[in-house]
Amino acid sequence: MENEYLEIASYIRKSIYKECVLKDLVSFGKNMTGACAISSYALYKALKNKGLKVKFVLGHFDYYLNKHCWIEYKDKIIDITATQFGNNFSDVFVTDIKNERYKDRRYNIAALSEVNDWLQQSPRYHKNTINNIIKNLKY
Repeated sequence: MENEYLEIASYIRKSIYKECVLKDLVSFGKNMTGACAISSYALYKALKNKGLKVKFVLGHFDYYLNKHCWIEYKDKIIDITATQFGNNFSDVFVTDIKNERYKDRRYNIAALSEVNDWLQQSPRYHKNTINNIIKNLKY
């Protein structure tokens, strides 16, 4: 099952990069800066559709002031936009859920209600794109 969610995470990241980031380099950076909410939400939705009990998370990464989103599954954090924090992160970064660099966590509905106000960086703004990406995912 682990390889399967890693493949889905990789697909989601590549698709968000192609469909959102490259089309709006004002709102997003090529290293996925600004794309954490839509990427993490798309991954959350795809893995939920697969029947996995995942959590959409909003918090902070390390000492950065801006908020950040990721997914938690079992005892792991799955972060498909950690590359915005430096070159030492893989495209699909998986770490232990106890990693102290991930802090101030809010989950699921509480997290989503806040990120949906992030204008061009919100999952609500990119709803159709996210739905199309997930629809084209081969489970």
